[in-house]
Amino acid sequence: MEEFESVVYQRPFQYLFRQKSKASLSDIDPLTPQGDPVQCLETLLRHCGVPDPSWAELHHFVWFLNTQLCDFERSVFCSQELQDDLPGFSLFVLKFLIQMSRDFATRSLNMSEETPIGDAERIKLEEGLIQHEEKMELEVEQMEPDDEPDAKYSDCLIKLYKASSRKIENDKKTNTDGFSHGIALVELIEYIKEMNFAENSVAHLLILEMERLEKLYSVIAPGFDYYYDPDPTYELTTDNAKKILAIFMRFRCNIPVLIMGETGCGKTRLVKFLCSLQRPPGIEVENMVIMKIHGGITADDIIKKVHKAERLAQANAKINAHMYTVLFFDEANTTESIGLIKEIMCDGTMDGQPLQLSDKLKIVAACNPYRKHSDELIQRLEKAGLGYHVDAEKTTDKLGRVPMRRLVYRVQPLPQSMLPLVWDFGQLNTTVEELYIRQMVNHYVNSGILPQVLKLVDVISSVLIQSQSFMRKQKDEASFVSLRDVERVLKVMSWFYEQSQDNRTLFNIMEHEKIQQDEESEIFYDVSEEVEEICERWPDDLTKSLILALGVCYRASLRSRNDYDSHVTQFFQNPCSLPGGVKQFVDVITRCQDVFLENVQLEENIARNQALKENLFMMIICIELRIPLFLVGKPGSSKSLAKTIVSDAMQGNVAREELFKQLKQDLQDAFIVMVTRKDKATPILSI
Repeated sequence: MEEFESVVYQRPFQYLFRQKSKASLSDIDPLTPQGDPVQCLETLLRHCGVPDPSWAELHHFVWFLNTQLCDFERSVFCSQELQDDLPGFSLFVLKFLIQMSRDFATRSLNMSEETPIGDAERIKLEEGLIQHEEKMELEVEQMEPDDEPDAKYSDCLIKLYKASSRKIENDKKTNTDGFSHGIALVELIEYIKEMNFAENSVAHLLILEMERLEKLYSVIAPGFDYYYDPDPTYELTTDNAKKILAIFMRFRCNIPVLIMGETGCGKTRLVKFLCSLQRPPGIEVENMVIMKIHGGITADDIIKKVHKAERLAQANAKINAHMYTVLFFDEANTTESIGLIKEIMCDGTMDGQPLQLSDKLKIVAACNPYRKHSDELIQRLEKAGLGYHVDAEKTTDKLGRVPMRRLVYRVQPLPQSMLPLVWDFGQLNTTVEELYIRQMVNHYVNSGILPQVLKLVDVISSVLIQSQSFMRKQKDEASFVSLRDVERVLKVMSWFYEQSQDNRTLFNIMEHEKIQQDEESEIFYDVSEEVEEICERWPDDLTKSLILALGVCYRASLRSRNDYDSHVTQFFQNPCSLPGGVKQFVDVITRCQDVFLENVQLEENIARNQALKENLFMMIICIELRIPLFLVGKPGSSKSLAKTIVSDAMQGNVAREELFKQLKQDLQDAFIVMVTRKDKATPILSI
């Protein structure tokens, strides 16, 4: 009864009841309870858009709609004074807000375990996986800023009318009724047509990034005197701007935010950017606490992080009363303590005790999708030397009825009360990923890490885009790539280029290796002329750096590399030309591997085979750049041997060979895991 009489429930109820009966909206008074609880509940259930909703889903619908209606009541354009000038506009906006509230309350994921158990459904149930459901989205272009209120208002009318017209046409084609076909009243449509607005007065499809920033600041941080780009390396696309606004709206309505998306699709980066937008200019303040969740995280760890975030939120509220502090649980469904995270986000309790958190502390959780490997890949993984000694059907390590080892991501099942909150973040499409890649390459060039050479950004971006595309087409685990791989390539390429510009020890040995081989065969040449000839024939240092980076980050994970070599070499152009084509591409990588192999101490009984050479090459580079490395192979494939040899060779300034004196010492900064038969988690936890 208390909630029924509250303003939060009365305002949506009164608007929905009058809108359905086509009664006047002028006498709405949320402070005076109207109707009865049964009538209120029936009205809300009829309009929330969710069949048989839970109380949480209904509550979120009401909260969101109430927040929107508050803005609706404050809007000049929807006031009674303008009804004669704008016939039907306020009713049109009201229907628009109701539909948007339905979208926020509707699940973006469909859980297969909730379907009836027929033959087809039983298969899905046994898989126990979340099935993605295509969700209708209403696309409304952002309004352009303008000094003249009439111009802004005219644009608003046109955009809403165009959006509803497109929606109506789509509904007619698909026989859906997401929007009522009468949402745009005839009077309003005729009025807009009579005004004869030109198309160029409508917002452009491509809005400049600074204009998008201005719009975000006007909503997220309206009190700032000026705005700036808090992270120039972040690609603020229109899609990202919409996602930021959607998360912010959930913050305003106290709706928990649970994001599900593929790894590397930009979940964490987007929330970071949202938080940076709210930081007051010129003030160093931390308003985001990130907790990276994994299988070893305990309930105590989560409780400590919540208390830390609460203290930070209270301190930040004194600096800026409008600033949110965000606690971000990254990969939340990888821990067995997911129940505690659910309790904090959904129930407002912690360990069963009421949790009184600041209203300026918002909690966001990101989770990995529930996706199963293909049958072909599962068979390959079973035979990959990982040595599963327990039959898949007998293992107790399962998600539902699916063995954990058959999942793309090792995740725990989400509690039922969290399922309605899951927001399908999706993954980066090709166009957006290309924008990000170009932006990342630009950052390395503009900061001076890579040289500013004409068309260098275009060539590197093209090579990386094609590499990402090629890897995704693979049928094994190599297909799981993200922007982290792009960042890794640029990091490795920058390191190799730095080696070529400093003492050039590595590159000089690579260029002289052929001469040394010829001298061993008693073939004598003029060294200076030979070096010059090799340099002319070989790619320049920048191109070699790019080739070696691709060899470390992409090529090494492929089973068959010929197709990749042939594909990627097509996109090497000036200033990274590759006149020798595939042969030259492979030769650069092979020669670098040979240099490392020739400069380590090996016993006479150790064979210099391909496996040892590649293991040494990958270990040395990953240790130097602190890149995590997993070596997977059967016993006897030179994993431990390579580790011992590298440990002996990398001794810093006291190393035997000049090549290793410039590199890090030993394995102190490395993270290398060698996986073989029957390995368990206990030895890893002791590292």
